[in-house]
Amino acid sequence: MKNVEKVITIKEIKNPTVSVIVPTLNEEKYLEKTLLSIKAQTIKTPYEIIVSDGNSKDNTIKIAKKYVNKMVVKPKKKVVLYFIF
Repeated sequence: MKNVEKVITIKEIKNPTVSVIVPTLNEEKYLEKTLLSIKAQTIKTPYEIIVSDGNSKDNTIKIAKKYVNKMVVKPKKKVVLYFIF
């Protein structure tokens, strides 16, 4: 099986006009403030917040799940070493 990003829908938004995509990698220190700032905007059109995570090792995913509509989670990479003699 190939390593494929996993899309997780948290809160469905019907027909969003705007998608705000926030890339993350170990961003627990700043993520909540960022997402709260996005949510505080006074936009009148339907929008969704998507976090695209690069396999964070901290609480980034846990924090994101409280605020976002969708998450894209990159799978863990396997390291393959080749030795040529």
